Amino acid sequence: MLKPSKTHYLQYDASTFENEGFKTLHGRVSQLAQEPRFWSVSVKVITENHDGTNRIIDHFSFKTKERCRLSDLRDRIKHEVLDKDDYAPVCTECLVTARVMTEGGI
Repeated sequence: MLKPSKTHYLQYDASTFENEGFKTLHGRVSQLAQEPRFWSVSVKVITENHDGTNRIIDHFSFKTKERCRLSDLRDRIKHEVLDKDDYAPVCTECLVTARVMTEGGI
């Protein structure tokens, strides 16, 4: 049975990824990501209200229904999270953790 890996995962901030890249590449995730894989993704979106006094934190998680490469995963995250609730204009942070699904979660 496939479970999210405890050792093969990556983390990045989608709002600064273009300039800063990945924050964490743990285990063999960069090697495993070369082939299409199933992924378990959790996203923490931090926004501010219109007057800037409160931070609003939303959590999302999903598993890919089909195998995909890491390069395709960013588009899926955008589709699953950012496009649904129109976070892009007001998002201050979008912390993404993507775990490779492995046999037994190793």
